[in-house]
Amino acid sequence: MPVPDVLLIDQQSEGFYLLGYTADGEFAGDTWHRDLDEARGQADFAYGLYLGEWNAIPDDTKDPVRYALDQLAAD
Repeated sequence: MPVPDVLLIDQQSEGFYLLGYTADGEFAGDTWHRDLDEARGQADFAYGLYLGEWNAIPDDTKDPVRYALDQLAAD
């Protein structure tokens, strides 16, 4: 599995998913968590030294992965 360049936390009815994607948009793994703090804790555990600031994705965004990748490319 590739190393992710961006991480997203997706809230679903059954919990929170920590999702990783490469800069090319390739899926790089996921983990399920009971709550937001647990998902962020997993991100910190797995990628702590490489994590930047968490940013919210606007509610009207149709493709959150593309949005996150565009933000990565803009940096």
